Amino acid sequence: MTLLQSLSLLVVFAAFVSYANYRWLKLPPAIGMVVVSTGVAVFLALFGNKINLPIEEIKPVIKQFDFHDFLIHGVLAFLLFAGATKVDVSAIKKWAGPIISLASVGVFISALVTGIFLWAAALILGVDLPFIWAFLFGALIAPTDPIAALGIVRSINAPKDLETKMVGESLFNDGTGVVLFLTLMAIIQGIDQTFAGVSIMLVRELLGAVILGLLMGGVVYLALRSVDEYSVAVLLTLALATSSYALAEYLHVSAPICTVVAGLFIGNKMNKNLSEHTKEHVDQFWEFIDQMLNASLFALMGLELLIIEFAWDHIILGFIAFVCTLFGRFAGVFIPLLPFGKKINKGTVPVLTMGGLRGGISLALALSIAAGPEAGIIATITFVTVMLSALVQGLSLKYVVMHYNKPDVDIVGPMQEESEKF
Repeated sequence: MTLLQSLSLLVVFAAFVSYANYRWLKLPPAIGMVVVSTGVAVFLALFGNKINLPIEEIKPVIKQFDFHDFLIHGVLAFLLFAGATKVDVSAIKKWAGPIISLASVGVFISALVTGIFLWAAALILGVDLPFIWAFLFGALIAPTDPIAALGIVRSINAPKDLETKMVGESLFNDGTGVVLFLTLMAIIQGIDQTFAGVSIMLVRELLGAVILGLLMGGVVYLALRSVDEYSVAVLLTLALATSSYALAEYLHVSAPICTVVAGLFIGNKMNKNLSEHTKEHVDQFWEFIDQMLNASLFALMGLELLIIEFAWDHIILGFIAFVCTLFGRFAGVFIPLLPFGKKINKGTVPVLTMGGLRGGISLALALSIAAGPEAGIIATITFVTVMLSALVQGLSLKYVVMHYNKPDVDIVGPMQEESEKF
């Protein structure tokens, strides 16, 4: 299969998913995409051979495809940048402390708790899943999808402050979750890692990434100041997304964090320096990129499922993994917010727990794991967890928000206290 044929397959799949949801299901895009993609992927995996589709001819191509290179060194840059451009930095500053706590300590706690529960469940089911692999699943499932949550929250006209909390926390936990995942992968692969060495590496990677992201965002900002043409603006932001990630990898700093910082910087500068017409076109472009890539990732996951040996205990473990993820998410929200005491409003923990939808980044990380027995288990339970996250959390989130946004239950705090409450 040629490169053009492969791209054509992914684009056709993404187009079909979008059309089917818009035409028949009429669900929010983040949910409808998962429903349709899951249905097609499972159908191909279970019945592809029975209806004479060339499944056996496709399998060797899938086995030769380098998912790790394509996803970790490619798609991830666009997913992170797309989410970053949607965040209002000035609004995030009001809750910088809680957001930083959630995106650092919270991600680690969420991954660890999820891993512990999953490891225990695997033991009970008799599935051979070492703890380090269960912890790795906790790390790859910790990143949440900011655009999916944003779309659902906006569809019910939730308070603007609530949008800022959910998207800000979600965006930053993407970067830290990826860093934790890559660190655990290095340990699994036998790369010598000590606690001191890991700590120094993380600090160097994070600080270097922030500085590089700001510098590159500043360069593109200077270019945008002199133009107000949407085609040029789109190309400049596209160049920033790709070059920030690539240069960060070359300099051995955290590419995900670098791209997030660059996206945050340029996204907020666009609000102040571009006309509404140009900014709208740039926003629509990145929304399109995000939706297409998420649909394509489900297509890739579907293809990957063709070469994975299905086992019912793995599928059952996937359903249990989703429950473990909810427990992990709750712990990763509740514990980091304890130091902030009364500044935390009543509905914050349940809303952030249910608003932690999983999406393309988790799929990308799962697909990037080298082939092996554990990789097959991780891919299966990730697919099931992401599917259930979109269906269960996505469909119930609006009711949770509406419950805690009643006039007598103020989730965002009075206007005069909005700078003090999370």
